[in-house]
Amino acid sequence: MTVEAPREGALRRLEGILARVERLLDRREPMPPDPAIFGTHRAFRWERAGEGGRIVPIPHPHRVDLSGLVGIDGAKEELLRNTEQFVSGLGANHVLLWGERGTGKSSCVKGLLPAFGPRGLRIVELSRWDLFSFPKIVLQLRDLPFRFILFCDDLSFDEGEADFRGLKTLLDGGVEERPENVLIYATSNRRHLMPERRVALGAEDEIHPEEAVSEKLSLSDRFGLQLG
Repeated sequence: MTVEAPREGALRRLEGILARVERLLDRREPMPPDPAIFGTHRAFRWERAGEGGRIVPIPHPHRVDLSGLVGIDGAKEELLRNTEQFVSGLGANHVLLWGERGTGKSSCVKGLLPAFGPRGLRIVELSRWDLFSFPKIVLQLRDLPFRFILFCDDLSFDEGEADFRGLKTLLDGGVEERPENVLIYATSNRRHLMPERRVALGAEDEIHPEEAVSEKLSLSDRFGLQLG
């Protein structure tokens, strides 16, 4: 009894220490990617880890030939023009491609890699929720000699969600200057990124519903180029 009790106490203390170490490791920021991977890969995805995340390469990205996409020539030309300016180091816009499902929106973005990848374009795929990790993602990309498109497929907001305000702030930019080598390209089946009824009516308890409608409409306006 006199021997086992101290041993049990020591084990409990050790378990507590290990639990604290595990929590610290969960919160630890992952190491930034090796810059060399951007020379050997062109497509990536953002993987959340702890309170941050990491950029990992996609070994076999979906290759799309833009010449095979028909019926969307106008949008395709505008997208190519904007991306050409971006890759050339000229002014370019965030892009929102909207329209019915199956109309080639995502394929248009994927098709940019064969066209511009040899000139330094890289695409980082991320989910809607990952957009709010934008500052952490940018921190890993801003000093690299490549041009990055952060690609968010099927972006939309449902009724009752207020996250669209955070996205507006993100697209507007804060005090810190947005890096010139990063843009956001998003696709959506909703022109204004939220249900049309919500956009039209606003919230029932709004004192000035017309201002609420204007705020919702202005979200898609934060994308300098809207193609649909």
